Amino acid sequence: MSTAETLERGRQLFNEGKFFEAHEAWETAWRVEQGVDRLVFQGLIMAAAAFVKVGRSEPRGAVKLVESSLRVTPAMDERLALEPFRDRLAELLPLLRVWAEGGAEVTISIRLDRR
Repeated sequence: MSTAETLERGRQLFNEGKFFEAHEAWETAWRVEQGVDRLVFQGLIMAAAAFVKVGRSEPRGAVKLVESSLRVTPAMDERLALEPFRDRLAELLPLLRVWAEGGAEVTISIRLDRR
């Protein structure tokens, strides 16, 4: 499968709420990619893993993974709308932090769109 196909397959799975499956799809490409593409996959993998943690009611792990994703994921990509995706991650982060400190559980709503 090409990089573009893998990126799209993971995007579809992610948007269906199949975060573990998206993580697995992207990880296959991450292992062989280099440069910016590798960073894109790495950031997306971390975001998907964060939402796996949310589904398992593990907010501390989710916080760490969202923080890592925001550090790694490039702001721009010609294939994906990464800027609004990163903005949404940044919006969710304080809510996840409150949950991790004993606050209310967070309901996740996030999409990864094409450019």
